[in-house]
Amino acid sequence: MIVHETSDTRQSRARIWNAMLGGGEAYEDDRFVLQKLKAIAPDVSLLAVHEVEFIERAWRHIVGRRGIRQVIYCGAPIPPGAPPHAADLESIALGRLERVVYLEPDAVLSAKGAGYLADNIATVRHVDPLDLPKVDAKLKHYLVWDEPVAIVAPGVLHWLGEDAAREWLRDLSTMFPQGGYLIASHFLDPEPADPAVVVLVEQLIQRLDSTGVLAGGFFRRAAAIEALFDGWDLIGPGVVPARDWWPHGPKLLHIETPCDRLMAGVVATIPRSP
Repeated sequence: MIVHETSDTRQSRARIWNAMLGGGEAYEDDRFVLQKLKAIAPDVSLLAVHEVEFIERAWRHIVGRRGIRQVIYCGAPIPPGAPPHAADLESIALGRLERVVYLEPDAVLSAKGAGYLADNIATVRHVDPLDLPKVDAKLKHYLVWDEPVAIVAPGVLHWLGEDAAREWLRDLSTMFPQGGYLIASHFLDPEPADPAVVVLVEQLIQRLDSTGVLAGGFFRRAAAIEALFDGWDLIGPGVVPARDWWPHGPKLLHIETPCDRLMAGVVATIPRSP
């Protein structure tokens, strides 16, 4: 999770997301916040579930089909299962995936992630992914800079205002070589405007803002999310609910609930820097 508040707040966001995925990292106050969200949307945990499944599918597509060999992951996640890169064992076994760097701004999560995530191809760096000059300095010895990279950014853009999100994306395009990819998730304000879903989104925003630890998130329409990627090429199907992002396979058969439509997934190619 990428946040600019206290260390405890950073941990809380990550722990709440871990609880949504069925993990055991959350404290009592984290579970209290999650129960408040579930009182509004009993299936709110689908936001985290669909995000993780989308990232796994997009990761396999970018590494397995598009030949990317190095991945930067924004955050040091604490999922209940295997580390994100370990879900792609086929690419590791075939030598397609060569290096993964997790970027975590919180010292506690960075230290914990170093023990949980690091292995012969993955490392954890204590740095804020939003501070790209420092990221540049931290990554010099871990990446091959003339080769394209995939940047995985879960839970980044929807905590940023529009100007800050555009600036971060613009700076990414100048920092990394053309031919790489960005895999990103974003809270989604779905269309068409179902009155029940509109009310649900408003209630979730109010609850998120009232918690403190989850304040400041933006639910944006698909067109508004796409507009952030000015100059980028989006890989089909573009900005869609995360569960529907699957360019080379069938959609998952699932009885839809409102929270199925509240997390978007998008994969874009890093453009030539201006």
